[in-house]
Amino acid sequence: MAANVPLSALRTRVRYWADAEQQATSGRYSSDEVKYRINLACKRLFNMLVQARGHGYYSKDTAWSPLTSGQALYQLPADFFELECLTVTDGSDRIDLETWQEGERAFLHGSGQGASAISELYYRLKGGAFELVPAPASTGWSYLLRYVPTSPDMDAETDAFDGINGWEEWAVLTVAIGMKDKDEADVTVLASERDRIEAQIAAMAAERDALRPDHILDVAGDWASSSTFC
Repeated sequence: MAANVPLSALRTRVRYWADAEQQATSGRYSSDEVKYRINLACKRLFNMLVQARGHGYYSKDTAWSPLTSGQALYQLPADFFELECLTVTDGSDRIDLETWQEGERAFLHGSGQGASAISELYYRLKGGAFELVPAPASTGWSYLLRYVPTSPDMDAETDAFDGINGWEEWAVLTVAIGMKDKDEADVTVLASERDRIEAQIAAMAAERDALRPDHILDVAGDWASSSTFC
């Protein structure tokens, strides 16, 4: 369940922790400066949460899109950050593709005739796109991306950050610490509270997918190919 907190609320909480409630109009900590610091801290928190919980918190799926016979390169979404999986279907079977390494290109290209079955496809990220080797040689195939989007900048007061379970307080404290550092004030209490929250986030990494422990995947295609692990 999302726990979206608007920029206006984050800024208010920052000023509270930094003992700067009365400085919004004094010029010492302008709203623009606080907003800039909040966006930076939220991006750092976003990366921590993605790393701690895999991609479960923020992942999203694209719509199914067609693969074109003979075409190897396909654009990634504009807000793409990290890929969780790339699923391909031929209309009946569905598989999650494996990646290929540069040294395997010649081998995978084979005769240069292209892939006649989705099980022959491999992918690799390439800039703002992904490349399939060999290129599809059939029609009627489609793909779906499950990925983590970038953390968008908040600009309007109603723009919000999803702190998932109150973790946005880490970002709030980070900004408040930076503001108090600017005044050479003591940040011991704030740093201690932030360390406590950071330790909780780190602990989640050890508990990741506790209900779904590691298991063996059939990467050779010996099991039913209609399964997907995405």
